Amino acid sequence: MVPPATLAPQEARRIVDEVDIPPCPAVLTAVLKEMRREEPDFPAMGTRIASDLGLSAALLKTVNSPFYGLGRR
Repeated sequence: MVPPATLAPQEARRIVDEVDIPPCPAVLTAVLKEMRREEPDFPAMGTRIASDLGLSAALLKTVNSPFYGLGRR
């Protein structure tokens, strides 16, 4: 059995310091808030999502994935 690798505390700190978590964009926060409403306004959510190219692309990539069965012709 190979012993687990150990890191020096300085190396572990360097790795943790390099982790960069981007802030949550305001449009995503607005969409999540709308989704939590008792009766969400879907056209408003669509408008918000369409206003952010990155979010739109990620959403399309997700819904077109084989997981949702849309990959079939």
